[in-house]
Amino acid sequence: MNQEIEEIKKILLKYDPTIKEKLDTGLVESKSIYDLEEFLNEIINNVLTNHIDTMDIVLIVEQLSKLEKKKMMLLKESMEKEE
Repeated sequence: MNQEIEEIKKILLKYDPTIKEKLDTGLVESKSIYDLEEFLNEIINNVLTNHIDTMDIVLIVEQLSKLEKKKMMLLKESMEKEE
């Protein structure tokens, strides 16, 4: 799962390298995909005031989708083990 987070960080740091610490903290503290999406929305809208390329937004969404799929697979596996 860290691979997806690292890809998102790489995309955002391209726009503003000074937000690395804030990204590191926020990405780690996000407890769910929803929290992660809210955090990224806040960063993009409030911190990165310059225009982010649409393709980079698409790449971020793809990484979030991959992350969500992995989490769902892990949840499914853990539920199957309990049965």
